[in-house]
Amino acid sequence: MGTYMTANDVAAFIKLSLTSVRRLTMNKQIPSYKINRSVRYKLDEIETWLESRKQAVVADTAKINDAQKCARTGEGVNEINVTGHTPQKMLNEEKGKRGGNV
Repeated sequence: MGTYMTANDVAAFIKLSLTSVRRLTMNKQIPSYKINRSVRYKLDEIETWLESRKQAVVADTAKINDAQKCARTGEGVNEINVTGHTPQKMLNEEKGKRGGNV
């Protein structure tokens, strides 16, 4: 059947605030179950969800590294990716998101 956890348990397990866990739940970004008026989370599904998030972060980091390399070397500067952005534009957007630190 699996181990079920409360939002407090999940927050402690993934080291996020309770508010963040509730926001993720409301936006259906984290697997959860509504049982009557309570929300519960299966431990194995939370672990799988965390692994999928880790893979997404690794993929995003690889894209940023590629854009930084293109910006440094000038390779592919005129190429346009599937989003219609040049590597330099992608790098500038990331800088903006992170407050200039990439």
